Amino acid sequence: MATACVMATHPNEFHLLWFDPGSAATGWAHFIIHCRAFARPERKITPNIEYWDCGEITGDDHEQYKQASTMAYNAHFNPAPYVARVRVGSEGYNLKQTIGSAENLLSPVRFNAVLSWEVAQHGLTLAEQQPSMRGQMTAERLQLLGFQGWPSKRWVKHGRGKDAFAAVQHAIVDLRRIKAESRKRPWKLSDGASANTYWDCECDGGKPCDITHFQDK
Repeated sequence: MATACVMATHPNEFHLLWFDPGSAATGWAHFIIHCRAFARPERKITPNIEYWDCGEITGDDHEQYKQASTMAYNAHFNPAPYVARVRVGSEGYNLKQTIGSAENLLSPVRFNAVLSWEVAQHGLTLAEQQPSMRGQMTAERLQLLGFQGWPSKRWVKHGRGKDAFAAVQHAIVDLRRIKAESRKRPWKLSDGASANTYWDCECDGGKPCDITHFQDK
């Protein structure tokens, strides 16, 4: 079963929620990053991760859709008084095999179609990433970065926990891409944002700063 997403505790949080859909279970990963990680090119992601968790959603298709949609809604709207900036993603469909029933083979297609529609009702766009992309982040690399496996402390590629592993892989790869994009346009990640999260920071330049600063942990 999934757990409810953690609520935002201040207006400078970025929530990243990734899913890895499957026929038997859907993996999920939820990261909360302080926006200071993107405020200047030299700042790192890992020290600014305030919270992360992962797990797997089980049940029939409709139960998985319901839980995934609820997690996306909670991440975006439940952290009142803040409307957190949220990015929701899911592994894109790639026909890797033709053995098995159409019901199982097309399960990720149906999941992404439903979730895309659901998050659109929240004003969000579902991001997709090809399965091959997550291979950049191996179990060993995750361990070295300090991310321990689920449900045990080791990541597994088979059985219970494999879908959670895939979701975390996708999330970290996506975070690295977001950070790379922020380096190209430092202090401008808030362009076009409708949420009350502030990303621009020019404190080091002696100019007024839009970030509501909190004591570093």
